[in-house]
Amino acid sequence: MVKVFILRCNSRSGKIIFNQNSRNIAGFEVLKTGAFVLAIQALFISAPDDDNHAYAVIDTISLQTTEVRQVPKGIGEFLSLFTMLEDGIMAKMELYFSTPDSLSYRQAGLGFTVGTQMEIMRTNIIDANLKKTFEDYILNCKIDGEFATNDQNLQHLISASGTNILSKLSSNESRLTLFYTDANVSGEVMSCKDAWTLIASELGTQAFNNQSAYAKARGLIAQTYANKVTEAEMITGINNANVTAKEQLVAAIARNATVDAVQKVANFNGVSDSLLTKQLSISELSMTNSSILANYQAQQTIPILKALCTAFIIVLSWIAGILAIATMNAGYIKFLIILNVWLMLWSPLFQVLNFAIDILVSDALSMYENGLNASNQVGVYEILGGKLAIVTNLVWSVPILAFGIAKGGEFAMTQ
Repeated sequence: MVKVFILRCNSRSGKIIFNQNSRNIAGFEVLKTGAFVLAIQALFISAPDDDNHAYAVIDTISLQTTEVRQVPKGIGEFLSLFTMLEDGIMAKMELYFSTPDSLSYRQAGLGFTVGTQMEIMRTNIIDANLKKTFEDYILNCKIDGEFATNDQNLQHLISASGTNILSKLSSNESRLTLFYTDANVSGEVMSCKDAWTLIASELGTQAFNNQSAYAKARGLIAQTYANKVTEAEMITGINNANVTAKEQLVAAIARNATVDAVQKVANFNGVSDSLLTKQLSISELSMTNSSILANYQAQQTIPILKALCTAFIIVLSWIAGILAIATMNAGYIKFLIILNVWLMLWSPLFQVLNFAIDILVSDALSMYENGLNASNQVGVYEILGGKLAIVTNLVWSVPILAFGIAKGGEFAMTQ
């Protein structure tokens, strides 16, 4: 902008005299420039290592708190303000975009109920000794034992829902079987009753280890993960009652181990496994269903992506501040505000997406209200994966849609 100064020339003295009004304007411009530079420097560049520039980052899902220091005051207050606005918007949206049978996005993240159900369902025995022990137990105590004497049959195991499978697998038979350990790779001979007591204990240990691993993968401590699984509405087979995460994991391990063991030994003992031959085991299905793997990746990537974008905004605050001073253009600060609004809108949009997942899955699984068992679990798993895959493709549209809203136009969403 060109400043016009009014000059008066005194021909006698040869002096140029500035108009008083021009002096005032010049002084005001100097003060305005100085104030602008000081404000930008203080708010978006200066970040000393003190308590005034330290902020607590609270993860409401994992309930963990992390202190971040040396954050410029302006960007720190922006992030704090927009986080509070985001939380308030989410709380209001939960009244309309959540179901009573599942955890909301704010409580547990995107698709926690469905993703955790699938996680638990595909759990199997990992320890090689326990797997071999379980297979011998099915052969010696069930197929050659209770099945042969007609005290039980394969259908009893296949149709046992939820944790009921554990009582069906137990045995009071005095027949003998082998229990394998690292210390005794050849196997220790014991009764079926004693063997099942040890197997049940080992299944509990495997379940606990899996619970810790799943919690760690989601950035949660084991107890927090267990609490959220118990709160979530799962297909438990016990009239939809709340069942602990460990109990659900033990039942899933028992189901999958039973399917694998029967398929392995049936051909050698003349026992028909026709109930199982047409179904892939869940472990095989999870390795071949690319849509499920893509959804799992999306669930894990989104929180990391948002955290990285937040870090980028903090770093950009220095660059934006320097550019604002160099060009005397406050537009860079406006851009920082737009980026904060952009991040703030992610969670409300994901809340709507999470609600859509719950509705789709709830309707599709209404026929399985009696619970999971070895004969229907693959069908349930495929339904969960199929519905979740539909939404997976929409996950990546949320950041684009949020930016379009923050920018205030359809042009931003199409470029």
